[in-house]
Amino acid sequence: MKNKIRAFCLAVPALIALSSSAHAQSVTLGLGYSDFSNEVSKDTATVDLEYHHSPFYEGRTASYGLGGIARITGAGDYFFGAGVVANWALANDWYIEGSIMPGFYDEDMPQNQLGGHFFFRSLIGVGKRFESGNTLSLALSHISNASIQEFNPGVNSLTLRYGIAF
Repeated sequence: MKNKIRAFCLAVPALIALSSSAHAQSVTLGLGYSDFSNEVSKDTATVDLEYHHSPFYEGRTASYGLGGIARITGAGDYFFGAGVVANWALANDWYIEGSIMPGFYDEDMPQNQLGGHFFFRSLIGVGKRFESGNTLSLALSHISNASIQEFNPGVNSLTLRYGIAF
């Protein structure tokens, strides 16, 4: 578990460093709870750190960009991924966010095994953008191997997220 916490702690400054050097749109911290679909797994708290690069497409109501995530659970499980993030503007600075990020998952305890190491994290959430550009959102995410492996219980997480715009 110490190596996994060390890897997560190394990912945090790396994501922050990337954000300042690449003129990122935002860095988001998410705190929540993970519910594993396998009944023998240990449900636990979750900490997410996401980096969202400046969008490669910005329309009237939708924007699309690239992003990355580092997640660690209270049980020491972790996920690192990168993929596409999207935001859809609603009225009064409210928005819907979504993303799909393939990546690597590893469990610290055998009970939290999800079947292999290659997974997809999908997310949908709703949030509010403040005048500063910072955001607050509530999101539901799911990590699954999309049945690439025969064993595929998956894990669902609910997170409260605070994004800092750059």
